Order: sequence, then C-alpha cells, then structure tokens
Amino acid sequence: MKLYFRAWHGIVSMLHDFDQSYEGPVSNWVEPVDDLFAEERSAYLEGAQEDLHATLSIIQQSNELALKARIAAVSPYLLLLNNEMAFSTVGKDTEFASLRTLDAVDLPRAVNTLTNSPVSVTYVQRYSELRVQRNQYTHLGDTSMVLDPIKMAAAMVDQYLELWPNRPWMRDRVESTHGREGFFDGKHWSPRQEIMFLLDYDYALIPAAGFKKLFSVKKAAVKFGCHQCQDDWAVGRNGPSLGEALTSFYDGQKKVMHCLICDADFAAVAKRCNAEKCDGKFAADEAAEFGAGQCFSCGGYGQDD
Repeated sequence: MKLYFRAWHGIVSMLHDFDQSYEGPVSNWVEPVDDLFAEERSAYLEGAQEDLHATLSIIQQSNELALKARIAAVSPYLLLLNNEMAFSTVGKDTEFASLRTLDAVDLPRAVNTLTNSPVSVTYVQRYSELRVQRNQYTHLGDTSMVLDPIKMAAAMVDQYLELWPNRPWMRDRVESTHGREGFFDGKHWSPRQEIMFLLDYDYALIPAAGFKKLFSVKKAAVKFGCHQCQDDWAVGRNGPSLGEALTSFYDGQKKVMHCLICDADFAAVAKRCNAEKCDGKFAADEAAEFGAGQCFSCGGYGQDD
C-alpha cells in the first residue's frame, strides 16, 4: 500500500509543482475553465511523460504486491507454485525472499483460484494493460504512450476500492507518508500537515462517484475542519488552519463530525459561531478532548442555539 500512495503522492506533487509557478485553481487540471496557462500546462505534461511512466511502474508494482499478499494470507508457499526449485542433497537454510515466486501475469488468476477474495473481470483487464505498459517502459525505455495523470489517478481510485475495500483511504494516505522533510525540519513538518496542505488536489483527483464509494459521503458534505488534526504539532505551528483544511462532515444520525484523516467521530453540538465572517453552526462538545466548545468551521467560539 505504501507504494500505491507513493505513486499517488507523485502525481499530486507533479501537479502542485506546476501550480507553484503558474497559479490557478486546482480544478483547471480536471475541468479547466478559462485556463490562462493551457499551453504551458500541455507542454509541462509532455515533458513529464518520463516521470509519469515511472509512476505507472510503481502503481503496477503495488498491484502485484497486493495480489501476492492475498495469496500469502492463505499460505505463503502458494507463491512458489510453478517454481522449478532445485533441491539440495545437503541440508541448508534457504531465504524465502530469494526464491522465485509466481509470475506477475499469473497473479490475478491465482488470486481468483486460490483465495476467497477474487478480483473483478474489469480489474483483471486493467491489470493486464498496466503490466504491458510497465514492461514496455522498464524493459525497453518506451514512453511513446502518452499518459494522462488525471486518468491515472481516477484508475488508482478503482484500484484501491478493488484491492483494499472498506479501508480508510485518507488515513492510509497520511500513515503511508514519511517524507525526508522531517529530517531537515522535524519541528515544522509532519505527514498529516503535508497531506492537509494538498487536500485540494486529492479532492479534485478523486472522481465524484469514487469519492462516494471511498468515504460514503458526497464531496460537498466535507466542509468542516477537525480539532484533533489541529492538535498536530506541525499543523499547530505552521498551519493549515482549521478553516483551510476541510476534512470532516456532519453525521446527523450520530450527531458527530467524522474526520476522514483521523477516521474518527467527534461529538458535535449545535452552536452559532460568534467569530466575524463565520456562519458556523456546529461546535465541539464542551467536554471534548480537542477544541472543546470551538467551532468546526473556523475554530472560534459560539453560543447555544
């Protein structure tokens, strides 16, 4: 899974790098409207094809490792099927990792034959296409196929839903992020902060239908911040602020805010925010561990409705 999110982060970082020099809404990558830098964007993607093909190779590797994990969950020795092992007449230790395992081309069929967690026909087809594209790049250095990072990201959402169903995508994203930045500036950087600053890209790259499947809620409903996320030491020092990183949605049945990053519920009460220019209507419970009595929209304090 770490390889999967490394590839995702690579796509996000590529788009973010462009926007640092050619400022515009993130939505211009997905649904451009009056894009002032359309030509520059096109030229940038043309020059980024080598990186995109390398990213595709990581995506395919994450596919193969996830399928091997499903087989190994039944028995790791199943991975040695079709392996013509040379047996020794002398007793010796053998490193399992040094043995040849099932070929990548056979993994989807092996999963569907040997496990009770089969993959879909659609996934198998996409897997086969990716494997061919990966081999053309890694074995031949061929980058003639033009890759679109937006389509790649959309396909990755389907991949996650297929391989890791019912898991918290956003929490997994944070927990899979361990950047080198922390080495140089450990007091002002954290994985959570990194992802919070890039939320707009994640939300833009995940198609509406995929978003609903991943998080069981529409994109528009995620319009509140999270007080526990604000308690992160790097976020507290350098942001983003609660109103700048919308990670939560209100669950009316439970009367809680659910944060996608924390994958946790936080008690919410109806309170009008007194802060200027804030129309927030929900605040954390007065007994809450994080943000007691504070607005979920801006972090200010409110009064009971």
